[in-house]
Amino acid sequence: MRFQFITILLLLVVVVNGAERVVSLTPNLTELIYKLKQEHQLSGRSSACDYPPEVKTVPVAGEFAKPSLEPLAALRPTLVVSESTRSLKHAEAVRNLGIKFVSFPSETIEDYLSNIATMGKLLNCPHAAAKLITETQTKLDAFRKTAPPPDHRPKVLILISASPLITVGKRSYIHEMIELAGGRNIAAGVEQNYFTCSMEFVVEQQPDIMIITPMTGGMNRIENDPAWQTIPAIKNKRVHAEIDPSMICRLGPRTIEGITIMRKIFYPVPKN
Repeated sequence: MRFQFITILLLLVVVVNGAERVVSLTPNLTELIYKLKQEHQLSGRSSACDYPPEVKTVPVAGEFAKPSLEPLAALRPTLVVSESTRSLKHAEAVRNLGIKFVSFPSETIEDYLSNIATMGKLLNCPHAAAKLITETQTKLDAFRKTAPPPDHRPKVLILISASPLITVGKRSYIHEMIELAGGRNIAAGVEQNYFTCSMEFVVEQQPDIMIITPMTGGMNRIENDPAWQTIPAIKNKRVHAEIDPSMICRLGPRTIEGITIMRKIFYPVPKN
């Protein structure tokens, strides 16, 4: 009886305050909820949601973009959010529980700006969302204005995987990040988001800079393969494998920081 009373009271609080009980299944959306200062509405997360650090105290309700239905239902969420590219097959199962499910696109930086507005509406914080959109757009405009002309930009290869070789094409927001940071994506002519490329392709393109996400586990292979030694990035020691992959591989609030890190890599300040 006491449990029923507490449950009813919690539901009344949700109705009166207009608050949601949100489960976020992807890290970028979890970070956005915190950026909008709406973490009090977050009742569950995926096991992949690890930033900011305090989110680790929030109950886990599934894996990356994959809900665990029983733990999720036990949290009594009113809303589940996830990336559309990975979660559509799970949407029906969540909706069958009577829970609202909203998917967010995550292919372009414009998607991120749109996602801010959508999340602002869902969580009833439109003013915070509008402010974040303005701040983000201002920073993006500043990157565009200060980027050098194409002919003066270094050629960049970002490796998502070293075995097989997977990089980013023109349709990935990571391509946009490279461009905003003042680089030239060596795969800019490929009309895909991510694709498997050949060693011959890399050698032909002769990248000046390589960024290798730690998930590749391929530094030893690259360092010991003679074919890589012909590439300017290797010869000039402009290979970077120390970057937090979430700065690059999560389209969200830290994307701007990721672009800033790239800009510093592409145009390092000369040492005195």
